[in-house]
Amino acid sequence: MSNGSSCELFQYSNRFYATLQGHGPDDNYRCDSPKSFRSIPDGWTIATNTWDSRMAIASQRWGVCYLQLSDSSIWYTSSCFCCNYPYQWGSNVLISYDGRYRTRDTCSDILLMSLFCAPGFYLSGSSCYACSNPIPANASYAPVSSPSEYADSKCPWECNAGFYQSSEWMVCFPCTNPIPPFAFYTTPGLLDQPDSCEWACSSSEKHGEACDVSYSYSMQHMVSYEGKVFAAFDDVAPTSLNLSCQRDGSMYQQPPVGWALAPWSEEAVR
Repeated sequence: MSNGSSCELFQYSNRFYATLQGHGPDDNYRCDSPKSFRSIPDGWTIATNTWDSRMAIASQRWGVCYLQLSDSSIWYTSSCFCCNYPYQWGSNVLISYDGRYRTRDTCSDILLMSLFCAPGFYLSGSSCYACSNPIPANASYAPVSSPSEYADSKCPWECNAGFYQSSEWMVCFPCTNPIPPFAFYTTPGLLDQPDSCEWACSSSEKHGEACDVSYSYSMQHMVSYEGKVFAAFDDVAPTSLNLSCQRDGSMYQQPPVGWALAPWSEEAVR
């Protein structure tokens, strides 16, 4: 496990948390922690007893009943104690051998805390502080890639999807490679390569170099007001009180053919 791993990490405040035995924050409760010794991965340490660490434990299931911190204190996860508020089970000496650690029983684990901060923050002492370096428009702070960057207040950054970095100007310019209708850029471009941004179809259907728009359909639930016709993007009935997720909200989408996002107006508000 490292800051570049594919493991599921849990971010609370500006730090990341994980467990020694690899339990995830959303794992269902089960007593299956192996009682074998494991080394702490590079870039991580046993979490200190802070409010953030205690809340990281209390607010998630973590697949076990309790997690242990560096001061040997043991705290209940939400699997065994309600209300997302820290509650201490007790204390017990951390079990270690030759620089490695193991859990005290199969229903517990040890909470780890990253030595690196979330993008946009750097580590100073035991706290994360906002990066000091400004970044250009159409860019975002990027995750650190090496330990030498953990405590550097000048944080790395990268261009947003649809933009590429100019090494001459150190700014982000729009990508120039054309994309078809009903598509969107998914990645930033390569350094000094304006035509290198990857793209995807909003409908998840691709034919050659074009996007299939045959999925578009006419709205079924509409309302007329002052000569204009309105509908919900999710095509729910205007009088419905039910929650609806008819479309995949995790994907970028285009309004159906013949429709557009309504600009602000008194008619739209009414």
